[in-house]
Amino acid sequence: MCEVPAGTFWMGCNEEVDDDCGRNEYPYHQVFLDGFMMDRTEVTYGAFMSCVDAGICTHHMDDATCYHRPDPTQPEVQGRPPPQSRREHMPMTCVDWDQASQYCEWVGKRLPTEAEWEKAARGNDGRKYPWGNDRWTCSLVVAMYDDNGWCGYDYAAEVCSTSPGGDSPYGLCDMAGNVWEWTSDWSDSNYYKQSPAENPRGPETGTLKSVRSGGVDYPPPYPIRSSRRWGVAPNNATFYRGFRCASDM
Repeated sequence: MCEVPAGTFWMGCNEEVDDDCGRNEYPYHQVFLDGFMMDRTEVTYGAFMSCVDAGICTHHMDDATCYHRPDPTQPEVQGRPPPQSRREHMPMTCVDWDQASQYCEWVGKRLPTEAEWEKAARGNDGRKYPWGNDRWTCSLVVAMYDDNGWCGYDYAAEVCSTSPGGDSPYGLCDMAGNVWEWTSDWSDSNYYKQSPAENPRGPETGTLKSVRSGGVDYPPPYPIRSSRRWGVAPNNATFYRGFRCASDM
């Protein structure tokens, strides 16, 4: 895990460096967070299967309900994902919010809050991406293509495939691209307008859960920006979404 020290950071879209702001990323505001720890990598298939083997965790890889694309040019369908997802160092996908939360609890951790995720991704200087404000390239983020063409990824890659170039200020990898990541918060597009200035934990109720990071299935730059917010039904499992865990210090 990587340590993210206590202190303030700027959350939301920083228009000084970002012209791709979404409506739900306003206002740009300062937040104080207690110190916490965050997994350096997305939880891997190998790590998650240890929980399955222990009889605790479950997933949707085998029950034909995981959304995926048979090939990158086709629309999503429900079924069994491609076999390359079942490699030890691939990010664990095809898990819904409850299944991700259950794994984190099993290892003595928890899902990160949306604010924790964003600070771990961008640090405290309001940068657009984990690595800074420079435009994305295939060497920085696992995405299907950059301005120069195809990056060589049709699906997610093994964790930390673009490390250290694409790492966040605290040393976390894949905080942009590879797979989308669950957070603990309910999703509310207007939450920033009334969220507390210290340790926000999202709305008390909702219908969607917040996900972050952007996935290889969605072209940059919009989804891989550190302030990008997205809401997904908590029972939705897809080949392009995983998670990582956090813990208090």
